[in-house]
Amino acid sequence: MKLAYFGDLTHTMQGIASKAFPIGIASVAAYARKNLGNQMSLELFKFPEELNNALSSKLPDLLCMSNYSWNL
Repeated sequence: MKLAYFGDLTHTMQGIASKAFPIGIASVAAYARKNLGNQMSLELFKFPEELNNALSSKLPDLLCMSNYSWNL
């Protein structure tokens, strides 16, 4: 089974910068789940430390990250 990580990361150095649920990337992951079913395992990340730990233990086949124009 293939593995995909989905990330909409927030800054955590001086507290949590965004307490909102990562709805944008979660919607993309839900769409992928609907169309791929059990062909791919999906994991969603909001905190950089958790994504870093996951990447340290296993590299995904696909890494999907959000990017918003106001972040540029």
